[in-house]
Amino acid sequence: MKFNKEKFRLNISKNIGKFLPSKKKNIKKYLYLVGILMFIYVYIAGDYGIYQLITKKIEEKRLKEDIELLIVEQKKLQKEEELINKGDLNEIERIAREKYGLVKPGEKVFYIVIEGQEKEKE
Repeated sequence: MKFNKEKFRLNISKNIGKFLPSKKKNIKKYLYLVGILMFIYVYIAGDYGIYQLITKKIEEKRLKEDIELLIVEQKKLQKEEELINKGDLNEIERIAREKYGLVKPGEKVFYIVIEGQEKEKE
């Protein structure tokens, strides 16, 4: 029996295809991988992803706290305005002393200075 090189090569090429992955299979794998990576990016790191959702919730909570503080301050200022409009002399005197540093004749003003802190000017 004579050895036929061409037949041997054909048989090897047919059988080797069974063991080596085909290019179509590799392309499908890469496409699936790219699809999965895009899905992960969109739902985790994208504009509407989990990270953005968490940061927006934290910001919303901080803004609600700021609003509550501003509402309390607004009520305090409205109460102060009512007292001033009524002509309450004690309230007017308090504001003059605290905000403008006014004193009655004969009073002495003492400033307490703590090292490292400067006097605040409003």
